[in-house]
Amino acid sequence: MRLPDYKGKFPVGVTTLTKPIRPSRVCGSARFNGRPALKLEEIAYSVYYPTTDDRPHGNRGVNWLPRPLHIATAGWAKFASRSYWLLWPLVYLFARFIKLPAYADAPLRPQIESPTSRETDSSAETLTNSTAKWPLVIFSHGLAGGRFTYSDYCGRLASQGMVVIALEHRDGSGPSVMPTDEETGKPIPKLYFQNDDISQRGSYLSE
Repeated sequence: MRLPDYKGKFPVGVTTLTKPIRPSRVCGSARFNGRPALKLEEIAYSVYYPTTDDRPHGNRGVNWLPRPLHIATAGWAKFASRSYWLLWPLVYLFARFIKLPAYADAPLRPQIESPTSRETDSSAETLTNSTAKWPLVIFSHGLAGGRFTYSDYCGRLASQGMVVIALEHRDGSGPSVMPTDEETGKPIPKLYFQNDDISQRGSYLSE
């Protein structure tokens, strides 16, 4: 089951990139379970971009929902203040099959540069310019969003010839994220922060 095709003229590729931050950085004084709440351990983002036309059509399809599904579902349930067991059957039976109409980790399409007005030779053809660059868009999702929440919008921009970097906020405003723990080197789930989850240090916070 795929979401509707993008309307642009280029097929779309999607890849996800991460960059560990070592040592990790603590921002502010907010605490969660006695530990720093705003701790930057890893930068993560998904990139939507034009890809080449020679992709096998059968290989198209990227998971729309983040994995692991049970972690993502727990985050959505916490954000909505709903039971996990109410959402899980819907996610497991239906939503987990939804795919983006894009190719995973496909190559970036070479930029095409049309001849300039100075090139009057009728035999001049559109040239591939290795130095030309696609326009770049930095996309920031909203509350309870994620890298794939606005995938239709990001994919449409990519299909029209743009490279879109969709950031993943890891400040507790998204349903769930899986940063790599600095000490163990293993992914650790972090769910949406509610107001009651966070404690602050400093008397100025009560003013």
